[in-house]
Amino acid sequence: VQHPYYIFYLSVIKLKGRNEVNSVLYDTGDTVVYAGGSVCSISEIKEMRFGADKKQYYILKPIYEPRSTVYHPVDGASAKLRPPISAEEARQIVSAPPMSGWENDDRLRREKFFNILHNGSCAEVVSMIKLICRRKREVKKLRAADERSLSDGKGLVAGELAYALGITKDEAIKAITD
Repeated sequence: VQHPYYIFYLSVIKLKGRNEVNSVLYDTGDTVVYAGGSVCSISEIKEMRFGADKKQYYILKPIYEPRSTVYHPVDGASAKLRPPISAEEARQIVSAPPMSGWENDDRLRREKFFNILHNGSCAEVVSMIKLICRRKREVKKLRAADERSLSDGKGLVAGELAYALGITKDEAIKAITD
């Protein structure tokens, strides 16, 4: 689902054919990816009080964890919410080759994987997962830090790929690890 509003800096949004100046970047019913890779539907936007401040919050319902609810301030860090990738982007990511070059220095490799897991795009995380899986086939046993990076990476991208491709999370993981 493509979102018709993307101008974040001025908080000018386009809703139902009209432009409005507002701090709301998403609307009820939109699907977003929340920090950490959770695909969520915005069930409502309402004013709430957490602590001393009363402000507007997105009420997010994770698609793959229906019993959970996430509250995200509308005026919070916009980097924590973004539109999910499209089916075409997901197919390109799944079919792309792994990143090149296994870093033999454990510390440098751990830092590289950490940066990808915390700052990388879905494509970069999938590329890292493919590299780790290829290495695992070559050496049979990975270091614990590499296994953690593999597990964390799968958790970050499985839901978004599954949502974009209309498959299960297990099928999404299988598509990127085979």
